[in-house]
Amino acid sequence: MVASYAEEWDFSAVDHDKHGRPLYFYSRYDRGNVRGTMEIDFLIVRGYDNAAMKPRISPVDVKSTKRYGTSSLDKFRASFGKRLGTEYVLHPRQLQVEGDRVYLPLYASFCL
Repeated sequence: MVASYAEEWDFSAVDHDKHGRPLYFYSRYDRGNVRGTMEIDFLIVRGYDNAAMKPRISPVDVKSTKRYGTSSLDKFRASFGKRLGTEYVLHPRQLQVEGDRVYLPLYASFCL
């Protein structure tokens, strides 16, 4: 079920997490429309959390510098917002929460 769901959205499996669940990533390059180009480093597929029995996708974007943007996450939410769970940004700063987006320090990534 999850695999076919991911294939339908053109996600690619890249590895497995510590629990053996597949990790996916999403990349879209549109030469004619730079605004449509985006890359999400990891996607975590969560179980069913609503009556519609549809899994939630939690995008994870990894940032290595203190100055960064989240335009790919913003575009991803605009495209797939109804199916998204919590968004995560792994970065070198302290924990911060803004709505459905959690900015998690890199050293705490094992909590995902």
